[in-house]
Amino acid sequence: MSSFTYRRQMNRLALGGAMACAALCIGILFWMLAYVFIQGISYVNLDFFTGTPKPLGEIGGGVANSLAVRMGADVKAVAPFYGGAPPAADVPKIKAAVLVHHGGEDKRLVDAYPAYDAAMTKAGVVHEAHIYPGAVHGFNNDATPERYNKAAATEAWTRTIAWFKKYVAANT
Repeated sequence: MSSFTYRRQMNRLALGGAMACAALCIGILFWMLAYVFIQGISYVNLDFFTGTPKPLGEIGGGVANSLAVRMGADVKAVAPFYGGAPPAADVPKIKAAVLVHHGGEDKRLVDAYPAYDAAMTKAGVVHEAHIYPGAVHGFNNDATPERYNKAAATEAWTRTIAWFKKYVAANT
């Protein structure tokens, strides 16, 4: 084998190794970003009650609803803040106690809630909902002053903590 052929083969191996390494790094980065996304959207860790991760949908309440469907009995309670409901066919999969918070001015979610309520009632899901008059979508997010509603946020947070104490801490 000539030195030219040998170098060409080594370059191919190096390129293949670099591509494999890049693919692995991209895969690891994807999973790290997915983890951060879930943590940031769902505030998954409530270990101050149980030491066990439980989802809380504080921003992106639809994520909490989806986790309740997909994780079944592994989740004891969720508290979606202004989150869209899962498909009605999936509601019977929910085993968690669901505490829903919507801003009264969030027309789309407020109008959709009665169907979610009916589906949860039919499926025997423990649930409760609160609609906060004058509050908009995102009312609990104090990083957006134009949406933040301190009175509604305080009341919703107090109810959420009580909900988790009742359905998570009591069942550990």
